[in-house]
Amino acid sequence: MLMHHYKQKAQAGVGLLEVLVALILLAIGVLGYVALQLRAMDASSEALS
Repeated sequence: MLMHHYKQKAQAGVGLLEVLVALILLAIGVLGYVALQLRAMDASSEALS
């Protein structure tokens, strides 16, 4: 009974860690997309001038 309770608590921590890692990866992807858009806007304005 005690081992079952411990395993359940440990799994809850792993789930939280997985969510944290997913959010970090999502943030990195969004920042990369924003950087790409900024470069495209700079290149576009440079091409027009």
